[in-house]
Amino acid sequence: MEIDLKKVLKFKLIFLTIFLCIPSSAKEYEDLFRVYYPIDSTSNIQKNLNESFNVMVFRLSGSSSPSNIWKIINAGNPREKYVLSYTSKKINNKNYLVTNFNQELFIQTFLELEIPLVGYSRPSILLLLNIKDGINDGYYLSNNIEKPSNLNVALLELIKKIELYRGVFIDLPELDLFDIQKQKTKNFLTKSNLSLAENYRYDELINIDLLNTGLNSWEISGDINKLDSNNLTESLLNSIETLLNNKIDKLLLEKTLKSSVQSTINVSIKGIDTFDNYKKVKNSINKSFKTKEISLSRYNDNEVEFKVEIYGNKDDFKNEFSALLSFNFIEETDQYIKYEYIHD
Repeated sequence: MEIDLKKVLKFKLIFLTIFLCIPSSAKEYEDLFRVYYPIDSTSNIQKNLNESFNVMVFRLSGSSSPSNIWKIINAGNPREKYVLSYTSKKINNKNYLVTNFNQELFIQTFLELEIPLVGYSRPSILLLLNIKDGINDGYYLSNNIEKPSNLNVALLELIKKIELYRGVFIDLPELDLFDIQKQKTKNFLTKSNLSLAENYRYDELINIDLLNTGLNSWEISGDINKLDSNNLTESLLNSIETLLNNKIDKLLLEKTLKSSVQSTINVSIKGIDTFDNYKKVKNSINKSFKTKEISLSRYNDNEVEFKVEIYGNKDDFKNEFSALLSFNFIEETDQYIKYEYIHD
């Protein structure tokens, strides 16, 4: 399968809406081609670069299988040729190797080797883990717990690790005083998790309730209903990691690029009234994986119309870009999809 590099370099588009007729809670993963890999020291850069490359392949393919890594390497592609730059950086007292990868080269390789490809639009999972430890009032796992327990810290580190490897969003509730009081006053008829979830947009909801029933004794319910009582922390972490990865596999599979199906659509954008705005839209066009080719069809007053050749169908296009940039959906006809560009 021969790939025209010029077409690959054009093969990008991002416009569209957070208010589509097809609901979506996906978000733009802006650092898709930048990997923050946790390190103990800078003494083994090559090993850490190799691990960062592996993370990059996991993200783009939507799969945690190592087979895609070996498929790339066995085709004569050394890992280092995909690296644009790297540096070490300390964030919250932790050291990271920050590596920027070559987007165009990765896309070209994936297409040539027919490896599944997932773009910038990434699913969002809302994790509601309600913990009743018998010491504190029941609380939800969040990033703003004042005095996190060892279990809390381990859970938060696991979530960050999965977000890093899979390139997805795992959201935790951030409760204000009103939300906290509302949780305390709920009665047995109130489905508190569902009520809380109404405040968020997400593609998948995970509910877990963890209740301390005695010394080293816990009861779990919700989307996980059984734990190994010998080691609560390890069992809980393993169960949550498995559950999250299974959900992520399913969500990313739905967003995989369908390169075997191609369509042509017309997209009209209102609100482009300066050359600077036009450049911003064109810059965002360079990000998409769904668009094979794009051409300017018409410009009238502050409205620009594009003819867009895409991989997949019209619904794939709308789903892919539902989380990207500031565009409001206006209307859809048999001839075009129309949006308004929202800018400062």
